[in-house]
Amino acid sequence: VRLLEAGKELFLRSSAYVFTAGRGNDALRLDAGLTGKMMQRRPLHMLMLKGNLPDFCGHCVDGAKTRVTITSERISPEMCIWQVGGNIAEMGVKMSDSQLIEFGYDELKAVLPKMNWEGVQATTYHVDRAEGKTALGSRPEQPVIIQDGNVITCWPTKLALVPVAVEQITKQIQGFVSHRIKVNQQEQQLVERWSKPEVARQPWEIIKRWVPFGVTQNKAVNERKAA
Repeated sequence: VRLLEAGKELFLRSSAYVFTAGRGNDALRLDAGLTGKMMQRRPLHMLMLKGNLPDFCGHCVDGAKTRVTITSERISPEMCIWQVGGNIAEMGVKMSDSQLIEFGYDELKAVLPKMNWEGVQATTYHVDRAEGKTALGSRPEQPVIIQDGNVITCWPTKLALVPVAVEQITKQIQGFVSHRIKVNQQEQQLVERWSKPEVARQPWEIIKRWVPFGVTQNKAVNERKAA
């Protein structure tokens, strides 16, 4: 790394490297001289709701499948975002936006019959799940962690398994961090002044088009015209 401020080069060394970049892991592995194609993608069409909703994270398991998965994020005292996945998002891959919103409304009415959806708005977005590759392409049951020397690549599989993945990786890297490399104080201060990368925006910060939940997009358009 060239330090223009100091007029010299700085070599950064690490005892261990951990790749947790989701679908970017394959590219990182290739850049590190390792084998790529260790990952699989499974598409989702997510339903997203916003309104005066309660904070809620949970699953509705129906038989052997997760019928609904909800994670929430409160963005103001009166506004909460629900991201709705599970079977809804898997089935939604073959649906249009309006079809998924209507299907999601019917499903949530069935599993949360006492919820009041008045004032709630909905939208959808497409995303790929990035997972460690399995022989049959099915979802892994646990985090997939691959160690190549002092390089560790991890796909947690799902958010609920992130603590398990962190615990396993922490144990693995302890063997590498047995000594500390001495750091020049002047160089350390230069590094600390480097600009920090921006945090990626959340889906609800990007998507602009929302429709009333429980009303198909065509119905919503007609209602707006009538109003």
